[in-house]
Amino acid sequence: YKEYTKEYCEKYSCYCSLNKALEDD
Repeated sequence: YKEYTKEYCEKYSCYCSLNKALEDD
């Protein structure tokens, strides 16, 4: 999941922040 998010972050930086918030929670 983290690996997927990392790749997604490169294409959608906005989405990256959203996912990071979920991971922190």
